[in-house]
Amino acid sequence: MKKIKIFFLHFLMLYSLSTQVSDAALREAVVFSPSVPVNVNQLGPYTIDDTASVIADLNIRVNNNVQIYDWSKCTGAGGLETINGYKKWYLAVGNISTQQGLSFLPTRILNSAGGVGNYWWDMGAVPAVWQSQASRCHVPGDTYNFVPPPVSLQIGLTVNRNTAAPGRYVVSLPFGYAYEENKGNPDGLPKGLELLNLLDGIFSTRMGSVPVIIDVISRCNFQTSDIQLSHGQMTPAASEGNVTRPYNLNVSCSSGTSVSVSIVGTNPVSGRTENFTRCGNGGSCEITFNGGRYRETMQISGSTNLAITSTYHPNQGTPIEGAFSGSAVLSILVN
Repeated sequence: MKKIKIFFLHFLMLYSLSTQVSDAALREAVVFSPSVPVNVNQLGPYTIDDTASVIADLNIRVNNNVQIYDWSKCTGAGGLETINGYKKWYLAVGNISTQQGLSFLPTRILNSAGGVGNYWWDMGAVPAVWQSQASRCHVPGDTYNFVPPPVSLQIGLTVNRNTAAPGRYVVSLPFGYAYEENKGNPDGLPKGLELLNLLDGIFSTRMGSVPVIIDVISRCNFQTSDIQLSHGQMTPAASEGNVTRPYNLNVSCSSGTSVSVSIVGTNPVSGRTENFTRCGNGGSCEITFNGGRYRETMQISGSTNLAITSTYHPNQGTPIEGAFSGSAVLSILVN
């Protein structure tokens, strides 16, 4: 079973609560949520550059119009008396898993007024006035035809930069939604663990998603296809220190861009630096750029060339005849 770590949020504002009712008037606090998982319209595009993060203003409009009551507490009976109270949203935003090769760090909630417990945020609230009330108390399982108002949510999306190849991505943001109406009930919702269990029950069964368009761009341009280096045919005597012809990789960046370049072998060699990789059973290959470098941070204004080569080092003892291959990863990270 796939589990999604969920961040719970609620909108709440403290204000004077006055109730102009008789003692028999219905005083009700209820929580309801869409009867099926919430799926909203596509959002974006949002542009992520080499800083690998973006602030996304999500204006979420819930399309579902059939709500189901999840919790209720009330006394009295309905009528036409005026009741002041409040409306409140509970939102759950999950982390985006790796999608389309793009890996995300945990989702951050930016427009929170303060945290309560591990996953709660006080976001603000909406006072409300009711001129008439229902004829009876609602019970969990009742349904209600109602389209909740839109909610604005500001979140921070951060991409693992090692996976952020330029391009357009459409990712799915897990999202849940619940809604409270408090019509003059002084006790309000349950507190602490009881409230957490209530919301867990809602969001674990009716978690929907928001499709978000993300455009990943870079301040630097370079080709990202595989690089082929060939040692050709070597005699045993000529194999030690045999260097391939350089592969010239051009990197173009906007003025004053800091870039970190590194080479790491995929099959490390004990006692050697990280840019060595095993090349068959008979030796190893040392992959470098620009005359022996394998890790460097540089400033680029305009363009620069990385001359990438492989140097072969046979194992000590009798050379092993035959073909060999090896591989390494060249990383270019824009700082």
